[in-house]
Amino acid sequence: MKKRKAWAVFKIAGTAIAAILLAQGLHLDNAVSAGAIAILSIQRTKKETLLTALGRVLAFLSALVIAWLCFRFFGFSLASFCLFTAIFTALCVYMGWENSITISMLLIAHFLSANSMGMRMLGNEILLFIIGVGAGILANIHLRRDQISIEKLEQEIDGEIREKLLQMAEGVFNREGEQSNEMNFESLRRKLFQARLLAETNRDNELRTSDPFDMAYIAMRENQAELLFEMKKNLEKIQTTPQQAEKIAELLRQISREYHKDNPVTSLYQNFLDTDAYMKRERLPQNRQEFESRALLYGLLRKIEEFLEIKRQFAREYQQEL
Repeated sequence: MKKRKAWAVFKIAGTAIAAILLAQGLHLDNAVSAGAIAILSIQRTKKETLLTALGRVLAFLSALVIAWLCFRFFGFSLASFCLFTAIFTALCVYMGWENSITISMLLIAHFLSANSMGMRMLGNEILLFIIGVGAGILANIHLRRDQISIEKLEQEIDGEIREKLLQMAEGVFNREGEQSNEMNFESLRRKLFQARLLAETNRDNELRTSDPFDMAYIAMRENQAELLFEMKKNLEKIQTTPQQAEKIAELLRQISREYHKDNPVTSLYQNFLDTDAYMKRERLPQNRQEFESRALLYGLLRKIEEFLEIKRQFAREYQQEL
């Protein structure tokens, strides 16, 4: 993390300095503005940088036209600049160019300071814009997929889910769901959130191809994690331990043992079917308390089925990647 932050500081500062030095080398007025534009042009991903640059080109061209009209008819005054600001801001909000407002207004303000929109000033501001935006694009052109980090996060997520399944297997035998209450889902949710952000970043750093596998994999695990939370709440309601609980616990232990990225869960689903058939063959509950506990166990079994079905569907759609 520290290396990434250090690299980000170096990239941003280096890009700004390079843009300023280039603008100074070309003897442009307000060369420092090229550095400010470069900093504002560096976005989180390669795709975002390019799309933002396109929007800023269109916004800047619009700003030049609006500024020329305002200064042409109302002179180089504060009132003219205020009129330009109102019209240009409204246009940017309407077109979705909000992040282009600052850059364009900075450059247009130079015309007001110089009291001129002559060819020399126009060329100066266009070059400042090109240098700044171009430097921002070049700073992010190296970005690639971070496959190592996403795979590490996926492994950590799978490990936490395995742990939760094992805890639930033990929790089946705990009256009043005591062990179930100890299960903390915050770490799992945080890692799923981090993995989704990283998967989105990886997707947006690939311009030619877009592999949906990681995004779909994280979405699949998110759905399973929500089911785990529902299963936890189900366990908390069990007051007694029917003899059928051992079958459910063993199924949960087996899922925990075999839970990994490459498992299409074919055999696990068959084990679920066997457990389901066993539960249906069992004698009817003898009292109200047993009935309620058996009903909760059966509800838990249905959640397990849904948990496995999510992975089965994913495996069918992404067979080649598994």
